[in-house]
Amino acid sequence: MKEVDAALVALHAAIREERQQAALNTSSPAPAAPPQPQLPQRSLADGSQQQPLGAPAFAEVDEITEGSPAHAGGLRLGDRVCAFAGVTTGPAVLQRVAQALAASEGKVLQVDILRAKQAMTVSLTPRNMEPAA
Repeated sequence: MKEVDAALVALHAAIREERQQAALNTSSPAPAAPPQPQLPQRSLADGSQQQPLGAPAFAEVDEITEGSPAHAGGLRLGDRVCAFAGVTTGPAVLQRVAQALAASEGKVLQVDILRAKQAMTVSLTPRNMEPAA
């Protein structure tokens, strides 16, 4: 369930960010959106390179539990999530991430992230992390 917790943390972070942006937008005219950085390639865990990520980040990692799949998969605080198990931007994106987590226990999921302006892909394997009764 730590994966769901992590997804919920990411959801709340995204909601906070959206609210902050909305508050800024209501007090003054909306500024032009900054251009997305052009990333030449992304690095995979095996060191190979692929084409750039296509989706903008929809969440930022602001908490990682030691021993969790996120921790084991190499996610770090501040990583910006661009795609999670094929889920990118769109309506209810974080709810779809939570659904993907719930349906993927024990299966390897690919997560596209931005880390310090470097695009990369990490692999996570969701598992039930509830303590045994």
